[in-house]
Amino acid sequence: MNTHQFFSPPGSSLSTELPQDQVHSENKKKCTQRRTRADQSRKGGTDDKSLCILTLSIGDVKRWCHAQPDSTGPLLFEVFGIVDSAAQKESDCSKFFILRDETGSIGCHFYEIDRHLPNLMRGQWHRCVGMLHSKREELQCLSVRQAGLEERRAAHRRTTVFLPQGYPETVSQDYLAYQIWDTVQAFASSLSNSLAAHALLQGIGVGDENATVLAATMTWIMKDGTGMIGRIIFAWLHGSSLDCNAKRWRLFADFLNDIAMCLEILAPLFQAYFRLVVCFAGVCKSIVGVAGGATRAALTQHQARRNNMADVSAKDGSQETLVNLSALLCSIVLLQTVSGHFWLTWIVFSLLTTLHLFANYRAVRAVCMESLNQARLHIIMQDYFSYGTVPDVVTVNLREPVVMIKSQKPNIALGVSFSTACSRYKDFESIKKAYSDLSSKYLLCYSKDRDLLIIVLSHEAEVKDQLQACVQAELLRFLLQKPRQALSPQFQHLVSHLDVDDEVTAMQLTYKASEKLMPSLLQELKSNGWITSYTLLGANEWRASWKFSSSKHD
Repeated sequence: MNTHQFFSPPGSSLSTELPQDQVHSENKKKCTQRRTRADQSRKGGTDDKSLCILTLSIGDVKRWCHAQPDSTGPLLFEVFGIVDSAAQKESDCSKFFILRDETGSIGCHFYEIDRHLPNLMRGQWHRCVGMLHSKREELQCLSVRQAGLEERRAAHRRTTVFLPQGYPETVSQDYLAYQIWDTVQAFASSLSNSLAAHALLQGIGVGDENATVLAATMTWIMKDGTGMIGRIIFAWLHGSSLDCNAKRWRLFADFLNDIAMCLEILAPLFQAYFRLVVCFAGVCKSIVGVAGGATRAALTQHQARRNNMADVSAKDGSQETLVNLSALLCSIVLLQTVSGHFWLTWIVFSLLTTLHLFANYRAVRAVCMESLNQARLHIIMQDYFSYGTVPDVVTVNLREPVVMIKSQKPNIALGVSFSTACSRYKDFESIKKAYSDLSSKYLLCYSKDRDLLIIVLSHEAEVKDQLQACVQAELLRFLLQKPRQALSPQFQHLVSHLDVDDEVTAMQLTYKASEKLMPSLLQELKSNGWITSYTLLGANEWRASWKFSSSKHD
């Protein structure tokens, strides 16, 4: 079989812009710069003082390509695999071969600049260290040699101590990218927390001969007490929305955590209000504990793909413990350096906070959830109504807003009480007229002057009915926001009823339109990787029963 059916020849993307000799010169420069540093790695290990080398399976290298398509920097990958093809000389003076393991296969290039490619034993295990060409999903190898059994076992142990059993098949595809950025943010947060703890102890009076133990104890008790109250109140007010918008709340929690640490560092400067500032910071950290813990559980449930949520959670705890231990050792040096230097403390804290927020944003952006919440459903339906296609999971998650901002109007309230829906209408007959001839398990109430979309659910309403109710609401939203000339003919007659304030007819027509498209929509959602067996649309618990007369009303 011709391997080039699956792997593009190296330099092919540059051949239309650069001569072959220039491409060869650039490849030579890249390889010679990094090959020297790559040789510093120990035999059978990945320790390197000047380069970061990640030991991954071939499947994980490809996952990295998809998660970080434009990744750059001093990063090398160490992979172990079986040579699956004979080395073939390419036009740019490289030799090409295929390496595979149980997770997949990848094309490898070796540039014979200052050394020759060793004899490859087809069907035998080899160790390759090289740079990743993300766009072509290929390795530019700097070191290739045969790998023994013990060496492979050592590499396997390094990847399984902190990874779930059966990795990567037992976790979601976004697991690796998320965990890498989560590790970076945890390290930065741990260092920042050390600075905050140092300032907090200083403000309480540690080292001050005039400070009393009782005063310090009372301050600490008040800090913990207000935090406990804040934790209870926040869980009561927002606990039900943490599952639906896990990514938003995750980012919000980390942002609030930085604010809390900032307040703790500032607290010693305001001795007159020290307890008040510390208590407020304690409330912020208690909210972080609830939001961060709950959303981490939601993300762990998303990552676990073989009913192994406990294993994924335990290994995540091991990773975090290792990161915190490393940060603890660094904190010893850091605190000795910044202690007594006000501006240096703030410069270091600002840098760590920036890194923490950036890593958190990248971590949340790396998550690709297949469940449907209102934000993701809105993106899907906008594309579906505009182009007639359902976007895939990755595309929608990249477009999903993760910053905690006010949602766009008109708002959709799912599962409200019947009295709430009726209180927003001057005439109850409008609801009765709209649904008297429809066998609907929900009531979508639209108030044009208030820009509100309120959905009352029946006791018999299932997941499909909730989804259809939100689809109908999105159809109304789409018709209200799009100009008539931008709509397809099948929607223009619906807009005419909205223009003349005929809300009853608009409800009936959009209900029939949504009911008609639901079978094909569900099929396309499933074929594009979306989960439709359950939703995260944020429905409240109110349910109602009704029976409208089918008689005509004038």
